[in-house]
Amino acid sequence: MGPENPYFGFRKDRARTQSLWEQFNTGLVQPEQLEDSYERLLVEEWQRCARLGLDPNRKFGMRLSDDELHTHLAQGQEFVQSTRAVIDRVADCLLDVPGVLIVADGEGMVLHIVGDNKVRVLAAERSGIVEGSCWLESVAGTNGLGTALSKRQPVHVFASEHFCEGWHTWTCAATPVFAPGSRQPCGVIDFTTIEKDYRDQALALSCSLANAVQADLRLGQQLKRGYLIQQLQRIASRYPTDALLAVDSSGRPLRHGSGASLRPASARDMPASEQIREEIRVVMPGTGRQAGTVYILDAAQARRSRPRPERVRTPMPPPMPAQLPPPPPEPLAAPAIPALPAVGLDEALADYQLIFDNAIVGICYTRERVVVRCNRRFEDMFGYDPGELNDQSMRMLYPSQLAFEQIGGVGYEHLLTHHSYSDERIMMRKNGSLFWCNVSGKALDPKDPPRGAVWIFQDISKRKHAEEALQRAHERLEQRVQERTAELRQANDILRAEMERRHVAEQAMTASREKYRVLFEAFPIGISITDDQGEVIEINQALGRLTTLAMQTSLGRDSTADGACVVRPDGTPMPREELPSMRALRAQQAVHDTELAVRDAAGRMRWFSVTAAPIPVDGYGVVVAHTETTERKRIEEQDRQQRAEMARVSRLNTMGEMAAALAHELGQPLSSTLNYLHGCQLRLEAGKAPPEQLSSAIAQAILHAERAGDIVKHIRQFVRRHEPESTPTDLNDLIREMAAFLDLERRQCQAYVRLLLADDVPLLPLDPLEIKQVIVNLVKNGLEATADLPEWRRVLEVRTQLLGTDWVEASVSDRGHGISGESASQIFDAFFTTKQNGMGLGLAICRSIVESHGGRLTATTNEHGGATFAFRLPVRRTGT
Repeated sequence: MGPENPYFGFRKDRARTQSLWEQFNTGLVQPEQLEDSYERLLVEEWQRCARLGLDPNRKFGMRLSDDELHTHLAQGQEFVQSTRAVIDRVADCLLDVPGVLIVADGEGMVLHIVGDNKVRVLAAERSGIVEGSCWLESVAGTNGLGTALSKRQPVHVFASEHFCEGWHTWTCAATPVFAPGSRQPCGVIDFTTIEKDYRDQALALSCSLANAVQADLRLGQQLKRGYLIQQLQRIASRYPTDALLAVDSSGRPLRHGSGASLRPASARDMPASEQIREEIRVVMPGTGRQAGTVYILDAAQARRSRPRPERVRTPMPPPMPAQLPPPPPEPLAAPAIPALPAVGLDEALADYQLIFDNAIVGICYTRERVVVRCNRRFEDMFGYDPGELNDQSMRMLYPSQLAFEQIGGVGYEHLLTHHSYSDERIMMRKNGSLFWCNVSGKALDPKDPPRGAVWIFQDISKRKHAEEALQRAHERLEQRVQERTAELRQANDILRAEMERRHVAEQAMTASREKYRVLFEAFPIGISITDDQGEVIEINQALGRLTTLAMQTSLGRDSTADGACVVRPDGTPMPREELPSMRALRAQQAVHDTELAVRDAAGRMRWFSVTAAPIPVDGYGVVVAHTETTERKRIEEQDRQQRAEMARVSRLNTMGEMAAALAHELGQPLSSTLNYLHGCQLRLEAGKAPPEQLSSAIAQAILHAERAGDIVKHIRQFVRRHEPESTPTDLNDLIREMAAFLDLERRQCQAYVRLLLADDVPLLPLDPLEIKQVIVNLVKNGLEATADLPEWRRVLEVRTQLLGTDWVEASVSDRGHGISGESASQIFDAFFTTKQNGMGLGLAICRSIVESHGGRLTATTNEHGGATFAFRLPVRRTGT
């Protein structure tokens, strides 16, 4: 009976097993069609259950009555006692194993359950696994007990192998126990646990326990047969052999008066009740087990009259005392057994000798701890040749003197008080190797055990190895449980902390949601929220107050709804795809400060600065903030107009300051023009006017008049009112033009202007007139700063350069007195000046103009000690 399990090594998959079960129920799957070995085994097992007609819906055992339970306990008393004795020897190893051992008789009746109490309670509550419940396959479907009895072999019924609907809770490892000399199971031992706690060593455990129980039953059967033969010998001395019939506890006749061969007992073989004169029940001393029955038939005489035959000594051990009815008055001699004239008793002795020699356990008869006789199994077990142990001390079988003396003291003292002794000991073979033995002994003379005892040795090394493996597995499991407990404790702590954190987060989220709701409704900026298609699903109160329904529709859904139209800053309509909400939804990134206007049906404009950002929540699109900038646009327009007027006034002031120089500048070409014209007039009056001379003089007059006209044109352009406009302009050309415009003042100051203009300066989007004003103011300030310096220091450098790819810088550097620390922080403030007759508006206006172009104006002290004013302008305008 080996612990082979065909299901070991396969990965058990619940979903795969359920799918296979459904296919099996359709009848479309056959084992030979399956490539997977595990699936093939499952289908073959299910087909076996189907052939037996098992109901797949049955999952629970049937509870029998208490009377039926007592009947089964009485019938299986010997099996239960042997099983309990074997289980008790390993009970300590199973205390912490998460499972139960279930003992049932050959009819599937549960007689005994031992093991983990939690699993035992769980088994009783979930599946009705209790003492007194029947678990035959025909009653409870597939299960460890019933399947082992049905198949008559060790079985391993995992959760997936049950022939039932769904996934079964339990996993079983069951092994049948066979009656001695029969292939009919007399019981079954099953190790059952829940699926997650199952270990592969369980089947080896149940097999080992079943082997031990079978060995104990065989030994008990042999002892009972031997004792029955001894008692039959005693009775045969008083009755003729043909009047005796002995039947062992299994119902098999041991002897018949006719000397017929042994055969199984049946109703036909048993004598009729009127033929039985007397029935003697032979009971084993100490145990109370029935060894058999001796029937005295009616044909027998009271006592044989012929003389006794000579007694002969047999090689058997001295007979044990029997619990029989009172013996006849004449006592029997103790060790001497009379020779029987019938051949049947000799055959019985021969049978007994055959059993002794071929027993699967080692048997020896000792006297004063010296081996008198032992069987072949005993000699093989210890590695000795036949007869080598006869008349040898038992000391040579023990690994140490201490072990020999210990069993001599404890063992024989136990025999003296209990008549039998059983223990597990480490013994030593002839070659010195050690192995485990189950040692059982019985004293032939209970009053003097050393005088004679029968000892039975059973090699339990494999079982011990299995127990050690199970113990190691248990220790590993225990360690794993401790580790898992620590992990679970840590996980619980983490989970508790996570729950606390989530609770705090939920509270914070609730508070945040309430704050968001209050902020959303009370925020003065108009806010709208869209879905993932860009449709407005919610607006706050501010947006409702700021806009009409038509405006809300045009801002959120249709840019041209109900007469309202969304327009760009340049006044052209803005399609829906360009709305900030749609751009943010499409790009999944924020769109900031987009300026747009909503024009109603009456042509009124409402300006807004719109920012849109995506909401990272399913079902939501973007949140859009609308800040109305209509009033700001109006104020900016007023400011722009005031700044333009101030700039014009500044230019007029500049022209006023340049009036004398301009008068002188205009006087020269006008005087030349007049002189040429007067000369032409005189020549005409004198009649001396050749056409070629008149033409040359008129051409010169025209040239000087055009020069004067250009000067006046520049002055008019410089001081005129104009609307700011941005056109691509060459900054170098503006600098050259203004340098020429200021050339007269340069000459009056006797200064030198050096133009260092870069060739790679691109065209810039700017207002030429405003940038001209900046250049004029900076150059005039530079000329004024060098007016009181020596002539060689009156040098101005006007420089342009490209900074990277996005900026162009123009700078005016002088060699004057520079910028003092007190003036550096206020130099660009309005009405701040260091000149005696200055207004303090020039640099303030210049900074305003540069910043309106998206640039920056700075002032620093250069390496010559003078001041450098530089302004940067963007290559591309980023705003309007």
